[in-house]
Amino acid sequence: MKRKQKFAEMPMTFQEVGQQLSNAMFQSFQPVLEEISSMTASAEFKTVIDGIVVAIQGMAVVAKRCDCWREKVHSMGFPQ
Repeated sequence: MKRKQKFAEMPMTFQEVGQQLSNAMFQSFQPVLEEISSMTASAEFKTVIDGIVVAIQGMAVVAKRCDCWREKVHSMGFPQ
């Protein structure tokens, strides 16, 4: 057998299968990704992201100041 023919008959590796699926997914979803990309450029999207950031920062402040979660975690058997 020729070398090219033997190579063509080899089973695909898991990495090759993953790459093939990834390529198909990106190709199929390209229009969706372009739409999402255009949305992220809008001022409205930036406003939403800014609001989410503020909310996350607020949750962090509450979590830092609330000792009740430490007691709950400890009561579940986790070390302090």
